[in-house]
Amino acid sequence: MAEARKEPAGLAFPGGGATQWPLQRYGRFMPSGTGEPPGLGQDVGAASSPTWKVFDSSEESGYLVLTIVISGHFFISQGQTLLEGFSLVGSKNWLKIVRRMDCLLFGTTIKNKSRMFRVQFSGGSKEQALEHCCSCVQKLAQYVPVQVPDPVGQELPPSPGPLTAGESRGDCVQHVPLQQGPPQKPEKPQPCGPASTSVSGGRIS
Repeated sequence: MAEARKEPAGLAFPGGGATQWPLQRYGRFMPSGTGEPPGLGQDVGAASSPTWKVFDSSEESGYLVLTIVISGHFFISQGQTLLEGFSLVGSKNWLKIVRRMDCLLFGTTIKNKSRMFRVQFSGGSKEQALEHCCSCVQKLAQYVPVQVPDPVGQELPPSPGPLTAGESRGDCVQHVPLQQGPPQKPEKPQPCGPASTSVSGGRIS
């Protein structure tokens, strides 16, 4: 089974004190003159979006890790550097989270000041990255609702998805919805046979 390189993959601290998930990228919105955050459809880290500062997970600069402590504290770190940190307790009043594929977009509004940042999960494979994202969403949902836009009704940009600078697959804007609960095995279509033969051509009086 493929492993997520050297990053910790959803490891629980001794005593269940915290859970960690490996990240591939972290993007922070840097307010400029107008300070209006871009919409969900805009690229993070693209050359045309200089107001997003993107951190990549690497051995040289440090691996990105998202941590949720049992006390409800949320952290994003790169090596020994703390990039984000706040309490999730009571956060539903000022925190919004949107999931898209293996990415999460966070928006906070505190004292009329808005911030945005987004993360892309890492894994030894695309499926493992999605598993990490699902696991993190389940943990976050204990504190704040996580929105999952309808992939059918979404208008997706033709360019690569957010946080995929240098890649051409658009990983964050594909069509895998969040699965709640255990995955269901696809069933073979049942033929429309004698299962529903309540009317047999006789007269109904």
